[in-house]
Amino acid sequence: MVGNERNIDKVKIKCTQGTIQLKSINIVMDNGKSKRYDAKAGGMLTNGMSSTAYEVPDKTDKVKYVEFQCDTKGM
Repeated sequence: MVGNERNIDKVKIKCTQGTIQLKSINIVMDNGKSKRYDAKAGGMLTNGMSSTAYEVPDKTDKVKYVEFQCDTKGM
């Protein structure tokens, strides 16, 4: 993560342009732990919408990176 160090206990994905269908999200921590979530409620996000909040696997460690799978919809 870039910027000020903060404790992260949940992750959300926000759609800033167009429409996407979120399929899954994988949160990987510095210690190697990871947690994969399937998208809820169909995972459809349009401009300005956010996904549900997904909890990180280990709140005492730092998030290393977040992977997500999605499809674009529309043009």
